[in-house]
Order: sequence, then C-alpha cells, then structure tokens
Amino acid sequence: MTDPKDICPNYPNWPKTWEGLPEDVPYGRTIIQIFEPFIIHLIEKGLTKKTISRHMDNLWFLGGEIIREVCMNEAYETPPSQQIVESVDASGGPYCRHLHSPSDIKAYDATCKKLHQFLTH
Repeated sequence: MTDPKDICPNYPNWPKTWEGLPEDVPYGRTIIQIFEPFIIHLIEKGLTKKTISRHMDNLWFLGGEIIREVCMNEAYETPPSQQIVESVDASGGPYCRHLHSPSDIKAYDATCKKLHQFLTH
C-alpha cells in the first residue's frame, strides 16, 4: 500500500464528483494534487488501511466543501493551495453540510487538523 488509489480506487475521480460547474474539475484536480502528499504521509506513517480510508473520506468531504465555497463566491482565481490553507486550521475544517453525527464531525475535524499541521510544518 503506497498509493492513495490502493486505498480508494475512485480517488482520481474526486474532482468529477465535486463538479457543479465545468471550472470545478480542474480546480478539484489541483486540490487532490495537494492532498496526495498528505495521504502518502499517512501511508508512510504505517496507519491502517481503515484509518487512512476514513481520513480520505473526510478529505473527499473537505474537497467538496472547498469547491462549493469557491463556486458560490466565484473565487476560482484563489489558488487551491491558499483556499485549503484558509479552510483548515488547528481547530478543524469548514462546516460540512453532509455530516450530522458528533462522531463524524469530530473525525472530519481531526483530519482537517492533521492536514493543517502537515501543510504548515
């Protein structure tokens, strides 16, 4: 297990799943390029496939929320790297309208915190 596709075969197709407008797909492709080193870092840390899969599920939610925010505010000129850094911090991630249970929200925020730490250190 050395590649995000080993854990989530649909990973390369995430940008298409986030698409609301045609501009979303190339923006989303850049987002997954930014996520990939983080996922590889999790793999290299020796985390279980189940744990990495859960983090990847949360990254999929995060990417969708970022695309939604960019689309709603017509902010495609904001580089995806900047948008990600502005979206996650030491307390978690942006609100995710698809998560409702406290445990799912906690797991999502934990992933966002780990991503923030990875990107800022």
